[in-house]
Amino acid sequence: MSLFKKSILPLSPHTISIHRHISARSIGSMASEASKQVHRITMFKIPDPSNIQPILDKYSTMAQDAKKVFFQARFTLLMAVFLLVSTQDGKPYILRCVAGPAVNDARSQGYTLAAQTTFSSLDDMKYYDNECEAHAALKAVAKGKVEPPPLMVCFDNAVGTSS
Repeated sequence: MSLFKKSILPLSPHTISIHRHISARSIGSMASEASKQVHRITMFKIPDPSNIQPILDKYSTMAQDAKKVFFQARFTLLMAVFLLVSTQDGKPYILRCVAGPAVNDARSQGYTLAAQTTFSSLDDMKYYDNECEAHAALKAVAKGKVEPPPLMVCFDNAVGTSS
């Protein structure tokens, strides 16, 4: 039996629009602990099917390419210079990243690509959004190919295992 022959209630456009604009404040209240895993689902509308593969290519190595490195500026009075000091070890920080084309079905509502990314903390997800070079490279590949804005929903796992 096909997955799509089961009776599933489709999401209404109103439900999707509620999640489309998640504020930093609502995301911040989502994870009460800094170490709590955050799961993120991003869905894209890509009108030209030939533009899907280059984006998938970036996602295919995202978990390995995304490395967290922070630099702190330190000013030394004796030398009157700024020193940049790495405070992270440059290891990958994305726990899991999967992506693929959406199944062509009315319930996809025009979304053609979906990605699910798991972070070990909300801080890691914020780093991904604002500072990650690998994510910036993904955005550069997707620029002009994706109908903005992509739909992004993040959540804490409430049932099941996190693996």
